[in-house]
Amino acid sequence: FTQIVPDLSTLAIDQLRPLRDRARAAKTELAISWRDMSPSVRVTTQLDTTLEKIDRFLFVTRTGVAVTGLLLLVLSITALLLAAKLLAERREAEQALMRARGASGRQLLQLAAAEGALLTATTTLAAPPLARLLYLAIASRPSFAQAGLNHDPGVPPITWIVAIGVSLTF
Repeated sequence: FTQIVPDLSTLAIDQLRPLRDRARAAKTELAISWRDMSPSVRVTTQLDTTLEKIDRFLFVTRTGVAVTGLLLLVLSITALLLAAKLLAERREAEQALMRARGASGRQLLQLAAAEGALLTATTTLAAPPLARLLYLAIASRPSFAQAGLNHDPGVPPITWIVAIGVSLTF
């Protein structure tokens, strides 16, 4: 009876599926090649099923992170809309006061556009680095580190594109 136990401590996440496929192929190939040498040789392994479970658990973890991210997105949009409503209500009183002092509609529109542009530019420039810092804070937790999610993604270009797109949308 010979038992071989692989060391999977340094296995990268992107190597799971290829290793699982190689384990399945090796199981079949070894059984065929050793059957010719001795009919009493039996090859058994649970590595392929274990790697399949790991891959499935990793998918569930990533899905949970994505769902949580989407929930945070919905929450942040809701907070943004509520803040916009509060600002609009406050602006009504200010605009009434400015009209009473002789401001034209064009001047009020220019003031609102300048205020919006300043707020949009500030948010667009601050959001991606702040999102990265939030990700690093969350990813530093032990459970995320064990799942392989503790790497620093930096601020990829798509993040800037999304931030600009969202700024232009709102």
